[in-house]
Amino acid sequence: METIIEILARELDQSPRHVGSVVDLLDEGNTIPFIARYRKELHGSMDDTTLRTLEERLQYLRNLEKRREAVQSKLETYQAMLRDGEDIDLEQTEGRKDALTREKAELEKESGALHTRLTLNGRTKESLLRHLEALEKSGGRLVWLKALADTANGALTGQERFRLETYIQTTYFSRVLYRANLRLRVMSGGQYDLLRRTEGGLRGQSGLDLDVVDHWNGTTRGVETLSGGESFLASLALALGLADEIQSSAGGVQLDTMFVDEGFGSLDDEALQKAMKALSQLGEGRRLVGIISHVAGLKERIDRQIIVKKSRSGGSRAEIAC
Repeated sequence: METIIEILARELDQSPRHVGSVVDLLDEGNTIPFIARYRKELHGSMDDTTLRTLEERLQYLRNLEKRREAVQSKLETYQAMLRDGEDIDLEQTEGRKDALTREKAELEKESGALHTRLTLNGRTKESLLRHLEALEKSGGRLVWLKALADTANGALTGQERFRLETYIQTTYFSRVLYRANLRLRVMSGGQYDLLRRTEGGLRGQSGLDLDVVDHWNGTTRGVETLSGGESFLASLALALGLADEIQSSAGGVQLDTMFVDEGFGSLDDEALQKAMKALSQLGEGRRLVGIISHVAGLKERIDRQIIVKKSRSGGSRAEIAC
């Protein structure tokens, strides 16, 4: 194998001795201008251009030599690995390669499917987050509306069950009670007044329940404790009070006729007399009061009567008695 000096001598058409002397000078750290001053004594007929070319080629060849040595070192390493390694079954290796190739293709296919699902799931997530945000806003409004509805419907937990409509009704109901009590005091001889119960309950609706005030013994009790006749008087007083309130607040509406149906049979003579007195006072004006009853004792107290009698044919016949 040619040496670097032999290669340079052949390329530059110089003797190997002269080329070797220049290389030695360069290796010692001398520069080309220094070498050029002594070229006649050292290297014969080399001019400056030849010297520079020699220097460049020397560096290039030495770089190649280093690369060759590195490649040679790797080659020796690989050769040693081959000598020390086990024999490889090429057919088995090719089969393994084909299996890995198929597995790679399946994994790539699965990866593509997962990527598609991931993209769709990401879009679905964004949509759900938007809907969740809208739902949270609606939920806050729903809580507010439910609290308002529960308040209006008297359904708040731990609070009186007092509906908004009941609250409004109590205002008019109090007016009706005021007028009804004017009648009831007359019919009960000053014994009873009706009173709206203001104590609320937590279980049932409240606001329109009634108590009765007994002025004779100074007690207040529920209207359900009244006897049958007393209940009739209270009901009649409420009906008359309602009629008075409607006539008073209806703006010119006049109730000219009123009919009272049944209930008189449960009254004793004293209570019946008081009830008739109250009804007579209504009739003293221009209002017509009609009583529908089968009580025989009323016939003596009513001047004008319409008597309805059954006929044998299955019908009925009306007679006017004055």
